[in-house]
Amino acid sequence: NCSVCFKPTDECTCVNKYLSTHYIRKLFKVYRYSYDESLPSSRLIFALKRANRKDVIDFLSDEIVESIRRNLKNPEKCIFTNVPRRKKSIIEFGYDHAAELSKMIAKKLSAQYYQPLYSKVKLEQKSSPGAMRLTNASFLIKHNAKSLEGKRVVVVDDVVTTGASMGAVAMLLRGRGAKQIFGATSAV
Repeated sequence: NCSVCFKPTDECTCVNKYLSTHYIRKLFKVYRYSYDESLPSSRLIFALKRANRKDVIDFLSDEIVESIRRNLKNPEKCIFTNVPRRKKSIIEFGYDHAAELSKMIAKKLSAQYYQPLYSKVKLEQKSSPGAMRLTNASFLIKHNAKSLEGKRVVVVDDVVTTGASMGAVAMLLRGRGAKQIFGATSAV
């Protein structure tokens, strides 16, 4: 359960201080994550990140959609985007797992998916120490990105630890005019 609201993780929408100072109003999440390869939850995340398994994307998107429907009015009116994956990882694994997850969530909610950003991240966030994650989370707006003036946007990522990546993305979206920004993740 959440240490702030005491609700089960999938019913909690609390955000940490970092995310709240970066305009994230709510964070929809499914479960708590522990980096332990023997745990089913960890194997699920690894399958999402490394194997491009449609069944995993379908399962996790169902769980996130349930949390969003329970905690957000009119999610179909939101624009869904994601924390972009590093180019090196896209080349290595052949896909952007957060993009696939975000597209599936948007589809299930009859909402729009739009990606106005790309990653300039050099190192994997998971291998960066906490303080370095804040400076390592580097994203840019695409040159042809449209305005998000007055829009509600949901930023999707697979796992949120410090919130550095999601916070950096939210700041850029706010700069493009997003009125409200929410986060969605499979695990915290």
